[in-house]
Amino acid sequence: MRLFFVSLSCALSLLPACQKPADASAPPPVTVVAPPTERASGVEASHQFYGVYVSGQKAGFAEEWVRPLPSGVEMETRVQLTLTRLGQAMTLKLSDRVRYGDLPAGPLVEFETVEDLGAGGKTVRTGRAVEGGFDVTISAGGAAASTKRIATPKEHAGDVIPALLLARLRKGPIEQWQFDRSTLEDIRIETRIEGEREARVSGVPTTIVTVVGKDTKRGLTLGSSLTASGRTLEMTVGPGFKLVLEDEAVAKDPNVAAPDLYKLALVPVDKPLGDPATVTALDVRLQGLSPDAAVADNRQTREGEEVKIRRTPCEALAVSSLPAATRARALEVSPFIDHDQAPLRAFLAGHAAGADLPQRLSAAVHRALRYSLATAPMSATAILASGQGDCTEYSRLLVALLRAAGYPAREVSGMAYSGDGEKGFAFHAWAEVFIDEAPCAPDDPACRGSERKGRWCPLDPTWNQLTPDATHIALSRDDPTPIIGLLGGVKAEVLRVER
Repeated sequence: MRLFFVSLSCALSLLPACQKPADASAPPPVTVVAPPTERASGVEASHQFYGVYVSGQKAGFAEEWVRPLPSGVEMETRVQLTLTRLGQAMTLKLSDRVRYGDLPAGPLVEFETVEDLGAGGKTVRTGRAVEGGFDVTISAGGAAASTKRIATPKEHAGDVIPALLLARLRKGPIEQWQFDRSTLEDIRIETRIEGEREARVSGVPTTIVTVVGKDTKRGLTLGSSLTASGRTLEMTVGPGFKLVLEDEAVAKDPNVAAPDLYKLALVPVDKPLGDPATVTALDVRLQGLSPDAAVADNRQTREGEEVKIRRTPCEALAVSSLPAATRARALEVSPFIDHDQAPLRAFLAGHAAGADLPQRLSAAVHRALRYSLATAPMSATAILASGQGDCTEYSRLLVALLRAAGYPAREVSGMAYSGDGEKGFAFHAWAEVFIDEAPCAPDDPACRGSERKGRWCPLDPTWNQLTPDATHIALSRDDPTPIIGLLGGVKAEVLRVER
């Protein structure tokens, strides 16, 4: 099950946005090969290969090892994906090695995760159990390494080692935990056995156990097919992401054409909307969207499949409370949002303080960067130095500058209408800044340590929209993972549009 989230990290690193797509070819067939020889249940050494598919198209391969240790067990996963974004090929290599302590408890002891885009950059995350918690060190996209003490993750060997997981599931539905290396959060998954069946796989009689789960934070539906002894045959995430057990030569086949992830991720719509910049109100039915995505906020509402978005100036948005703890999180420094660095402070110094500073910074970011899909996960400082990026980089740089100026800010992941050329919604990212209702100096302790009232105001530096148009549909904040659930599974029906 750990392989689910390692592969998801790969796909998220290459998610495209804000451009028009090219045509995609028909998906090739997916073939399951015979599982390794069955053995008695328990933790045993294994080494397996998987083909990785996005909406039925081969995107790469994954390799997984399970190694019993004198005290505990180690799991290692390596994934390589080659995808195109508007015809531009990008290859991502990701490795994740994790060690668990003595069984049966099997607590998470240490991990090392490396995300490598070659010339595009590298992100390294390591974690180790220490007295009183867990130390996580992150080096991301040119930023200096930083270490953070967090609570001990809830993930343990029984959550990720297939044989141990299946043994738990035999007793009934379980609460499964995965530690997200990117957000440093414990993700709770409600998991159960859906059914069992007898099948012949490559002529070998095999009992196949179907397991289903739901990521309760991000609304993702997870599934897997296991043999009775716990060998994983297939894994799925949402309607479009799949890993299939294959022979090494098949999994690593270099002749498979890389799919265009932009095209696969596009959410088709039943009628054209014209220039999105002119849309002031939009009612749309999103079929197949997770109930946990596109939640109501101060510019959009959702009832069932119907989402209503209104283009609303910041001063007209509803006032809400911002607890001190939430404010602190929206101001903190991280390896990616490194607003304590001198280059960002110098950039900010060129812009005078004032009530319209957030809007002026958004426009400044739009001018400072050149749009490019040749990007990798980078810190805000590295983005500013590179002078280019896609919507993720534009938004991250703006969030960092806003925080440097003392404004709580966060990244928003969602989708926006990509134009009549493809007639659909594409993945997109923008920013939100909290504007206090009453004046509040950033260096005033009373502001930092108390609940404040104000407005979360959206800004889109990529499209240079100080009041984003009504085709911007927010799906999540500070975590883009929920948008994986859109791959191949969502359609849009326009109910009403105003200009």
